[in-house]
Amino acid sequence: PQELKRALPGSTLLIDCAEPRHAQNALSAQSCIVASAQIGAHLRVLTRDGDQARAQIAQALRDAGIEARVETTEPNLEDVFVAVTHAGSAPAGHAEHAA
Repeated sequence: PQELKRALPGSTLLIDCAEPRHAQNALSAQSCIVASAQIGAHLRVLTRDGDQARAQIAQALRDAGIEARVETTEPNLEDVFVAVTHAGSAPAGHAEHAA
């Protein structure tokens, strides 16, 4: 499992904000996003472009007037599954998974 996690392209981000559903909607058009899911009070986002995506997502949230903390987090096996199943499928921002 650790090898699979390390082989993931891009990064996994955890977004902490007051309204994660609103943040998810605001990020729906971002091409760097593979998938996103609300996990409790957080939004978990799987991206294609690592640190560049983190900056792009943080800026998109600011542009939408959403105050949020965007942090890189360790990928889990669900992230690996999502990355494999979404490779080359739905346009970015339209792929979501639920936890």
